Amino acid sequence: MRQSGNTLAMTQQSRPNLLLTRPDAQSQRFAGEVAARFGAMEVVISPLLVPRFLPATPPSGMDGVIFTSETGVAAAVAAGVRAQGEPAYCVGARTATAARLAGFDARDAQGDWQDVAALIMREGGQKSLAFLCAREAAHHLQTALTVAGHTIARIEAYTQDRLTLNDQAQALLAGARPVILPLFSPRSAQVFCAQAQPTAPIYLLGLSVAVTDAFTLPFARKAVAHRPNSAALLDAFAEVMD
Repeated sequence: MRQSGNTLAMTQQSRPNLLLTRPDAQSQRFAGEVAARFGAMEVVISPLLVPRFLPATPPSGMDGVIFTSETGVAAAVAAGVRAQGEPAYCVGARTATAARLAGFDARDAQGDWQDVAALIMREGGQKSLAFLCAREAAHHLQTALTVAGHTIARIEAYTQDRLTLNDQAQALLAGARPVILPLFSPRSAQVFCAQAQPTAPIYLLGLSVAVTDAFTLPFARKAVAHRPNSAALLDAFAEVMD
């Protein structure tokens, strides 16, 4: 695999192209997973959202913290949140790993926000928890936990600034070969649809139904991950490749 700018050039020109819109490090990681499972294809990376940390007051007297992304962990550390031995409830394995590396007692919910809520509720009792999240994060999780009797301090520790599709991505979308487009959040789907006018056939991959529901442009094929993680998204990848 050769890298040139934001383009990962692969050899097999007859295959669909792959357009990745997550931040560069996460896109590079997913591109490597795709290459390991499916072999060579042309990959263009054009991030649509870039995180920016916000000033945040570290919580005190909490029974635990909640992280629903790796970025949330990084933003918490940047804000001065330090592990005090309390549990950190994490949405998935990568977030849990980041939390452990930051010194937290990470507990992996192995899923999505509903799995995080279920994990907390299974432990019983009523907790005071700090939810370190993006400004744009939905309120579903904290609402569910509040209804269940927990006290949730929402701390918006970062925001996600919009970026525009780069020239390589625009060229891919203007071509004739199909473009496989994995999207990981409803907001990334909305940002893409607000600026893209693809003529290439789009093979849409969504991390959830909510993601594909937010996609308003025409597409040639669609598949949704059966679980909200990259391994399941690779299974969806196989569906559109068939």
